[in-house]
Amino acid sequence: FLSKMILHKSVNVHVIQRDQYGRAIAQVNTGKMWPFSKFIDEEMLRAGLAEVYLGGGAVYGRLGKEAYLKMLEKAQKKKRGMWKLGDKRESAAEFKARIKGQ
Repeated sequence: FLSKMILHKSVNVHVIQRDQYGRAIAQVNTGKMWPFSKFIDEEMLRAGLAEVYLGGGAVYGRLGKEAYLKMLEKAQKKKRGMWKLGDKRESAAEFKARIKGQ
């Protein structure tokens, strides 16, 4: 999915800020202008291939947290991507906790 969206294409990277480790938190889009531009984070949420981070220091892209949560909820209801796994799915937070405990 992601490769199809960005491989061999020009992308724009808008750095929103840097986290406490100096990593860039950015929003990435393809295309030069709306309506041809696609925002990768939004497309991945709609496809059920991303989660919304709700932890401390969370930063959200151009549409904001509420819009991201709505995209997430719609993907969950339609059982898109990882949401079709139901209870078999391990969230990023669950994975991190499991690995930390090993």
